[in-house]
Amino acid sequence: VRGDLNVLMVGDPGTAKSQFLKFVQATAPRAVYTTGKGGALVLADKGVCLIDEFDKMNEQDRTSIHEAMEQQTISVSKAGIVTSLQARCAVIAAANPIGGRYNATRTFAENVELTDPILQRFDVLSSTQTHLPPELLKKYIVYARTYVNPTVSSTLDTRKIETFYAQLRKASQHTGAVPIAVRHIESLFRMAEAYARMHLRDAVCNDDLDMAIQVMTTALCDAQKFTFKRQWKKLFAQYLSFRQDNTIVLMHIVQELFQAAYTYHQKISAPLSELTVACTDVLSKAKSLGILDLSPLYESTAFEQNGLRYDPDHQMILKTF
Repeated sequence: VRGDLNVLMVGDPGTAKSQFLKFVQATAPRAVYTTGKGGALVLADKGVCLIDEFDKMNEQDRTSIHEAMEQQTISVSKAGIVTSLQARCAVIAAANPIGGRYNATRTFAENVELTDPILQRFDVLSSTQTHLPPELLKKYIVYARTYVNPTVSSTLDTRKIETFYAQLRKASQHTGAVPIAVRHIESLFRMAEAYARMHLRDAVCNDDLDMAIQVMTTALCDAQKFTFKRQWKKLFAQYLSFRQDNTIVLMHIVQELFQAAYTYHQKISAPLSELTVACTDVLSKAKSLGILDLSPLYESTAFEQNGLRYDPDHQMILKTF
């Protein structure tokens, strides 16, 4: 069984397939780059063979590559000499789709002019597609910069900015890192506005602020000395995990509170038909984990599947038995 992987990339022209092959050539200890011509597999023995324009290989080379990719040898019979050459290498090949455009409604095999025996010798078949045409992206950027001017929303969580700024100042003073000034708050607002503009929003919301905080935190963490980098990432972990799914964490908190309430009712031998948990208790525990919003929990499928109901009037979570 061969130990080297073979990878085939198929995608539209201009999706950096050749650049990827060139990068591998520059970084691999032993790599041979070719544009569909023979001889490269033997030269790349114990290394990586990078084949560009794989779909344009002539029929003879395609036939001989079968043995090389599976057995990692090439049989030669010329001028009365019969021998076997070693070709123990990984193959990374790039090819263009039929018609110059990858058609997502067709299978991978239907998009490339290669036979099944060759395709079966590749361990990984990858399609590199341009999901957004460059011209459309250019128009989108021009429109956003010209017509979208988001303002700061009144519902923006300014306390989060204050807390974040205070933590940054404190950490900076302790580690002697880049001095944190009021300019960083201004930068935060600029990044939040840019994120809102990217989504064509008229007002900066908390999601925009969270993204801006994450970008700034990541940049500042990466700018630290190696000895302080891990310390900063641990200190600002809550800001580095933007938009993580907190539903599972919140459900765990709710289940713990219901378990405590159930144990209490069992001890006092009270009749049990319904249990309630105060939303303030859930929020109190959630805040210690950096979660400030419970609305995703109430709207989640898991909330309903666990037989829970939300009472907004009394700010309670109910579970009926």
